[in-house]
Amino acid sequence: MKPMLLVVELLSLIFITSVSHFLGGTITWRLLSASATGTPVDINITQTYSWSYSSISCTTAMIASSQLIPVPTYTGLTTATLNYNTNCGAGSLGYVAPNIIPYCMDSSTAIGTTISQRSDIVTLAAGDDFSAAFQSNAWCTLATSTGAVWPISTRMNVNPRSDNGLYENAPVTTIMSPILIPVSQTIAINVFVADADVVDECGGVYPPSSLPPGTVIYLKCTILITGQIVGDWFAVALTVEDFINSSSIDPLSSVLVQFLVQVVSQASSTSPPTIIGEFSQQSCTLILFGQTFVSQLIVINNCGSSVTIIDMTT
Repeated sequence: MKPMLLVVELLSLIFITSVSHFLGGTITWRLLSASATGTPVDINITQTYSWSYSSISCTTAMIASSQLIPVPTYTGLTTATLNYNTNCGAGSLGYVAPNIIPYCMDSSTAIGTTISQRSDIVTLAAGDDFSAAFQSNAWCTLATSTGAVWPISTRMNVNPRSDNGLYENAPVTTIMSPILIPVSQTIAINVFVADADVVDECGGVYPPSSLPPGTVIYLKCTILITGQIVGDWFAVALTVEDFINSSSIDPLSSVLVQFLVQVVSQASSTSPPTIIGEFSQQSCTLILFGQTFVSQLIVINNCGSSVTIIDMTT
């Protein structure tokens, strides 16, 4: 995104709360029909957010019954909507902002996280080109900033591609948050993206000053990061953009992904567990909306009887 667009987003922040409960997320969208033409156009918007389990707790029963996340303290979430915030082209004709409050999807008391998601269908007009965002300021205290804000946004562009005449789908990306990295070790974090390119973007966190010295963000979605102090937290913010070809400089669409990194003590064991499954480690599998996905993972503890595996995050 251009710097001017970023400034507009920062000036238009709507703060829901100032408590440190948010762990990151992303917003993406896809055509309801891949062969859609003409107008209007139905779009499926998917919002995925991570929260601190101590602040927003989803039980197994709540997950099984698809309940909304409980927000007794953060009441602003109950009425917050994914508001249009910036015109990139003709406008946002027909866009009715969906709610932000998501449904319980997963939780881990051991890791201290709650994962939530919601999908909504909106109807847009051909030619619409605009950004919509969830914006607030509830990051935890970061090593480089206190009270940092975030704008998680997505650009929805309903203009036919020049190469095939079809409408575009937004990039799809996924990442866990927080990611724990051992102190004094250079760790490669892979942000898995389908059909996109990556550039830096931020809200209240501005790389490189918002990340540890020596951090490198590659265009192929890999981050090399070295934490220097145990207990430090860092926020990583990336804009994932989709281009019509490798020489184009005008993105067709974009989504923002933000997540946290925490520096922890080095593990006493140098033998990580072995994970056996249908898919390779750190792989990303795309699943169609409404499709049931079943998989099996086997984890082998290589550290001996003194170490117990108590949880896995997926």
